[in-house]
Amino acid sequence: MNKLLPLLTLATTVGCGPSVIDVSLKELPSPVLRVELETELGDEMVVIDPEQEDINGSCHRVPDDTRLTVNGTQFKRESRGDNVRVTQGYHTCIMPWFTGPRRPVDETRSEFIVSDGETQMRAVFQSLRAVRRFQVNGQEQATLRGGQDVDLEWFPATDRLETPTVTLRAEGSTNDNYYFPQVEGAHMRFTLGALPPGRYVLSLTEGTAHVGVESCEGFTACEAPLFLNGISASVVIE
Repeated sequence: MNKLLPLLTLATTVGCGPSVIDVSLKELPSPVLRVELETELGDEMVVIDPEQEDINGSCHRVPDDTRLTVNGTQFKRESRGDNVRVTQGYHTCIMPWFTGPRRPVDETRSEFIVSDGETQMRAVFQSLRAVRRFQVNGQEQATLRGGQDVDLEWFPATDRLETPTVTLRAEGSTNDNYYFPQVEGAHMRFTLGALPPGRYVLSLTEGTAHVGVESCEGFTACEAPLFLNGISASVVIE
């Protein structure tokens, strides 16, 4: 998916592609509000993603009065939704999407309100742009031993973690040791194997942190996923 142009994953080679139908917000089928945290844009990108049932379905276009504000700041509407030709013979649907100022890292509640003048839909995310990090056994720089239980505590604790993978790599090495921790709330726990003493980099290389959702009203789901790849800490193994 082009990170600068949110498209439905749906295309057709027939004629001019999907038809475009005008709908109100309340008529959107199963809409998902998604904040794209990992884009090439410097601003926030917010997408309203309606369900597309089949390959010959229609693209949805929301009313011209549709607005998005985040904590009172109005975002720019980039598209109401449309049909676009992406390559020769292929068309797809552009979702309604908006851009606006990136949220501050110390903003604990980010309230998104979408309205078309008749219907209002609302989502509140917790610590949307906070710096993501973890501690190893409650320490900034932990010392570990083979066979020891390891507890990675994730911050902010309001995030929901999904299928993380942990790797340990000795400094100067190219070999990774993989662990698949059990997730319990903001904690990822696993048992360390036998490894040679030395300094290591402990990294999260797979999985997703879903920003905490305080409220989701009018949407089927409210999402702000962040991929865990590359978040790391230094440890010493004795």
